[in-house]
Amino acid sequence: MISVLLLFAPVAAALLVPMLARRLRGIHTGWFVLAVPVLLFVYYLGFLPKVKDGGVHIGELSWIPSYGISLTSYIDGLSLLFSLLITGIGSLVVLYSIFYLDKTKERLGNFYV
Repeated sequence: MISVLLLFAPVAAALLVPMLARRLRGIHTGWFVLAVPVLLFVYYLGFLPKVKDGGVHIGELSWIPSYGISLTSYIDGLSLLFSLLITGIGSLVVLYSIFYLDKTKERLGNFYV
């Protein structure tokens, strides 16, 4: 179930980061954003031993049970590879942007959202 809910973590962060950036003006906005891809990368690394042995992880969250509709997360070797690539490269891009973008000249809220 938690693997299905974590799919919505970037959306939740996109809603929360502008509020954090307004309240904590002394901190670069990128530091708040960096937490999301790094935590997702570490979470997906936890599936590596299971998937390496040929297993899969299926997370299911019942959405409309009366119609038999549910949100399902299926993690196998290929999906884990792409999840790690996307979150790993995303983390590096955000980390680079923290040191590249100047918070006094750029509109960081628009960039990071």
